[in-house]
Amino acid sequence: MGHLAISVPVPGPLADSVEYARHAEALGYTEAWLAEVGGPDAFALAGALSVQTGLRLGTAVVPIYNRTPMVLAMTAASLSQLSGGRFVLGIGTSSENIVERWNGLPFEKPYTRMRETLDVVKRLLAGEKVTYEGETLRLDGYRMTVDAHGEAKVYIAALNRRMLRLAGEMADGVILNMLAPEHIPTVLAEVAEGARAAGRDPGEIESVARIHMAYGEDFETAAGIVRMVFGPYAATSVYNRFFRWIGFEEEADAIAKAWAAKDREGLAGALSDRMAEAMVVWGDRDRCRERLQAYFDAGLDVAALNPLVLDTPSATRMMEALAPSKA
Repeated sequence: MGHLAISVPVPGPLADSVEYARHAEALGYTEAWLAEVGGPDAFALAGALSVQTGLRLGTAVVPIYNRTPMVLAMTAASLSQLSGGRFVLGIGTSSENIVERWNGLPFEKPYTRMRETLDVVKRLLAGEKVTYEGETLRLDGYRMTVDAHGEAKVYIAALNRRMLRLAGEMADGVILNMLAPEHIPTVLAEVAEGARAAGRDPGEIESVARIHMAYGEDFETAAGIVRMVFGPYAATSVYNRFFRWIGFEEEADAIAKAWAAKDREGLAGALSDRMAEAMVVWGDRDRCRERLQAYFDAGLDVAALNPLVLDTPSATRMMEALAPSKA
């Protein structure tokens, strides 16, 4: 079986997420992957976990538009030092909603922005003094004064072919989201293609996926949660293209039309049962374990379990039931 990880934060004060992670470590989990959407700040939580747990820590993910490569690199080096080399910087382009609507920044040339960010950040983490003039980034003669503890790794979030191949070409790992076990070979084949084209070993590119969990729920309830939480995600350009590519063409078209018309009810209805089934793991302990094993059998390395709940006790019940120590 691959590695089961926790996904944090969980609902509630940040102290709850720290205690949740400590409890998870005691139950045999060895890593935690930190999301950042509307808050809290992923790096602040990573700092707390780096000194209060022995878990391997990674961001999955932080956006690249609202932090410069200089800030990303110095933050990654600082957290790597604090954690004794247990930190992985996971970065993504995010979406129009987060970048443009919430941050007031243009969501332009995401592939180029990621390629340039990845290049600069990796060079800074390697200790280089960097001068860079790209299409989307400019840096003049900066070298960090903080050393990363060991080799700080950088993973990128990828959905579509070009970004998946970029992960294989340049990143240390790839971070996936909202896909079923049957889609894993398709996306990892693109990562492998990028790696081989760059003369790299595809087996050295680690794959991590945030697996959304509706533990203890029946399918109708789980699908309802997915429609409410992830319908707007599926309407963004990057996710809409992704779902169309992996076989949900009709749903992607209907979702895009409903979003353009500001039809929230239509948006939820356009997300079919088949699509919802691909986006969430639901059911009792045995069913969840069987589904998670299917991800690993398909080639996934790390499954970060993200409980779709409203309170920490509900998240804890899932985490305890599926703990590696109880396998």
